[in-house]
Formats: sequence, structure tokens, C-alpha cells
Amino acid sequence: MILGLHAGKKSVLSESGLRERESDAWKIQELQNLFQEQFGDSFSANEGVGEQEDVRNGSVTIGKSKAVIDFSTMKLVDCNSNPLKGRVESILSIGQKLTTPLC
Repeated sequence: MILGLHAGKKSVLSESGLRERESDAWKIQELQNLFQEQFGDSFSANEGVGEQEDVRNGSVTIGKSKAVIDFSTMKLVDCNSNPLKGRVESILSIGQKLTTPLC
């Protein structure tokens, strides 16, 4: 019995799929998914508008604490809580390692 694995589906990436994984859009989407899994409804992703169309931000709001993340630079922009800041920076670090190519 296999728990938590998709044994029926094989995940094979084509050459175009590999190129897509190297793109910044894929990395940003994976980071946003990681934050969504970690924070649930407390996380919201914001697309850039107007002049800053290429900037993708997200925010985590828990009670009075709020953190703003710039996914384009993979940096924490603003946070008013040290515990939340540490948690967000840790997730950014994990996400950066997960999206970095092995070779």
C-alpha cells in the first residue's frame, strides 16, 4: 500500500515541459503554490498591474500581522511581525532550493 503517492500516473516531462520549468513564471507559480499550502486562506497572490506588470507580489495576513512578498526577486518586502518574518523567509529559502535546477 502506497500512501500519498500517485502510483497510477507517470510524470514524464517533454523537452518543452523542461524548458517551461526553467522559466521564471514556473518558479513564481511553484512559490505561490508553496505559500498557499503553508498559509491557506491567509495567503493572497497579487499580479502586477500597469507599469509594474512583470512584478508579482503576494501577501500573508494573520490577524494584525502582514507580510508582503515580491516573488519576482524572491524577497520579503515588508513585515510587521518577527515570527511571521522568520517563517516567510524560511519558506522563501525552501522554495528557492526547490526551484533551482540540479544541473
